[in-house]
Amino acid sequence: MFLDGKVVKREYTEQELQQQAESQKAALLSEAESVIQPLETRCQAEYGNRRGTHTTGSMGTLQCSGQPCGYGKS
Repeated sequence: MFLDGKVVKREYTEQELQQQAESQKAALLSEAESVIQPLETRCQAEYGNRRGTHTTGSMGTLQCSGQPCGYGKS
C-alpha cells in the first residue's frame, strides 16, 4: 500500500485476522482429515475398528484395538 509516495505495511483489522485464522484452521483440518481417513478405513478393514477408536501406544505409535494400525505402511 502506498501513502505519501512510500510503501506502508497494511495493518489488518481484528475481524480480518480472525477470518484468516479460521480459514487457515479449516484448511489444516481438511488436510489432516484427508491423511487420517485412509488410515481409519484400513483399520476398519483389518481390525473392525470404528472411527475415533485409535489410541497412541508406546513411543507414540498409532494403534487400533491395541494393535499397530499399519500407519505409514503400504
